Amino acid sequence: FGTVKTKQAIKDSAKVHFGQPGFQMADRINGALPPAMFKPMALAQRTRDAAMARAMLSAPAGARVVLIAGNGHVRQDRGVPHHLRVAGVPAAQIASVGFVEVGDPPAPGAYDRVVSAPRTERPDPCEAFGRKS
Repeated sequence: FGTVKTKQAIKDSAKVHFGQPGFQMADRINGALPPAMFKPMALAQRTRDAAMARAMLSAPAGARVVLIAGNGHVRQDRGVPHHLRVAGVPAAQIASVGFVEVGDPPAPGAYDRVVSAPRTERPDPCEAFGRKS
């Protein structure tokens, strides 16, 4: 993330993953984590992306590999595809599909293809922290 403040990076990430309404999701996440945890959480996500890329690169030569992961992990600009390109995989050999809920447009260029899905009702994730959003 360079010099970008981690808290802002989490908000920006949520904005991209969930569209503009997701910004409130980032505020809830930020309110649930102590500030000291922001940077380690971001680093953990980046480390997961690098590990998944490494696992894909260990497939036998010529094998086709498919990764089914969350939208943040399949983003072209900072997810597993980014790590694959850094490792030398030509961009033309990487395809990224983001499944997004209707009304939550992704950032331009985040995915090669976007599939819209109907909104799904979910339990409030903040309840796990003993509070409601």
